[in-house]
Amino acid sequence: MKKLFLSIISIVSMLSSAQAANQFLGVGGGYNPYHSQVALEKNLVLFSDLITQLHPENTEVSALFGSGPNSSALDVIEQISNFPIEDNLFSRLFDSCETPNCQLRHNTLGNLLNGAATKRNILDFMDLIKNKLTPTDKFRFYFTGHGSNANDNDFTKNYFATWDTKKISVQEFTEQLDKLPSETQTQVVMVQCYSGGFAQINYEGGEKNHSLSPSHRCGFFAQVPDRIAAGCTSDINKREEYSRYFWEAYRGSTEEGKSIQSDFNRDGKVTSDEAHAYVIIHENSIDIPTTTSSQLLREQGFSLSTALKRKTWNDIKDTLTPIEQAIVEGLKEKTGYDISTLELP
Repeated sequence: MKKLFLSIISIVSMLSSAQAANQFLGVGGGYNPYHSQVALEKNLVLFSDLITQLHPENTEVSALFGSGPNSSALDVIEQISNFPIEDNLFSRLFDSCETPNCQLRHNTLGNLLNGAATKRNILDFMDLIKNKLTPTDKFRFYFTGHGSNANDNDFTKNYFATWDTKKISVQEFTEQLDKLPSETQTQVVMVQCYSGGFAQINYEGGEKNHSLSPSHRCGFFAQVPDRIAAGCTSDINKREEYSRYFWEAYRGSTEEGKSIQSDFNRDGKVTSDEAHAYVIIHENSIDIPTTTSSQLLREQGFSLSTALKRKTWNDIKDTLTPIEQAIVEGLKEKTGYDISTLELP
């Protein structure tokens, strides 16, 4: 009971300012130590570092991870470098030996964190900001953790897992968003498995059979609703996943310090749709990145006439936006496939 009370106090304290402000919340970690890979910790560091670098005005930034900042609990699993192959093979003789080449530790995020990534803390935060955000403020939510679906045949009830082995469904999450001022610009970035299911924030209550939400919100997701995502690794040197490229695009450089070009329309700034396009072009993984808008087009069943379907590349190439052109050119270079040579029957 004492720990729960302290968690609630920390959430209230990070929102204690009376002045209205944009709200950024980053949430990371797994649902237990053995499923809280070091890559998830790294992603939250990148999120925090980027905000520090860009320094958006009038913004309050909060972060929740694993067991939180002031705990001795083990909440990160990390691969041991140069682990002898002989020891790895020997450990396989014992069924009870789980991930022998890894070690458990407490997170090193320290003062970056405001609390543990529990379901209670996440929902309390979102409940508290509903009266704090004004129509002109912005809300940004980033989740780097694990997710799943309700069962093998229903991807409308997807959820993400929290540290206390609980879960938050797309419907629970959307119900919290529905409490915010409808004019507030809300952006969601999620990189867990089945994260595309959260594109249902398009609808009131997160239900596809409900009306479209009147709120100003958008989402960027590492994976479509019915597939697992890349990135959950305990080896920090083998991170090939959505977050890495998305934050690189904003930063303008790779983690190794190499400059990159992600301002595709050359207007002097990088937007989230440009960062998403950069992921599509450069990420090498099983991910199929999607957005609220692209998922909406699929779900609403907007149909094209036969004439439109038979348009040639020459008919449409001049109508592409700079971002769409960048994706076409990037994928051409990456795959060797030239869409301009496609011949329609």
